[in-house]
Amino acid sequence: MNLLGVLEGVLFVVGDEGITLNQICEILNVDLEESKRLLMELKKTYETEDRGIRISYLGDAFKLTTKKSRGCKKTKVFLHPPLYELCYMKAFSAYKYGLYTK
Repeated sequence: MNLLGVLEGVLFVVGDEGITLNQICEILNVDLEESKRLLMELKKTYETEDRGIRISYLGDAFKLTTKKSRGCKKTKVFLHPPLYELCYMKAFSAYKYGLYTK
């Protein structure tokens, strides 16, 4: 199983709520150290200049957020409700049909 891909999908699906390290351990069925390693590896892939998102740690949860330099582009997406709804429907479908479970 591609754990990085599953982690990325989980972070996308949980949205603004975010997810704790313990929840990541439970979903991926890995220990705490492996969860941290996977988060750091995925975070490193988002740190390149050509990526528009990053992994943020807010409160006690990890979540995907846009980079500040991409803020103006993000606003345009939310001005077009059909595009936003399509993204939401895809994420919900992936979650509903178990694409991101153990």
